[in-house]
Amino acid sequence: MSRQVSLDEKAIHQATAFLADDHDGLRALLTAVDMLTTEPYPEGLSRSARPGCTACASAGYRVLYTVTDDLISVGHIARTARDA
Repeated sequence: MSRQVSLDEKAIHQATAFLADDHDGLRALLTAVDMLTTEPYPEGLSRSARPGCTACASAGYRVLYTVTDDLISVGHIARTARDA
């Protein structure tokens, strides 16, 4: 099953803030998020402290998202601690 991806307004704002200084990293992150449409729970995921929320890391970023039958909803994008 393939799902659509939706970035919340907050996540879009966060991603835009990283665009100026890490264009390639952000591109890699968005590619990884797109891959969640077919595999929403890839190996190596960590569970978020937020109920019902899943976290993944890619290209030096951490993404918090929720999964429904037809949608991956990204609510938060941040740099990982070692890259902050």
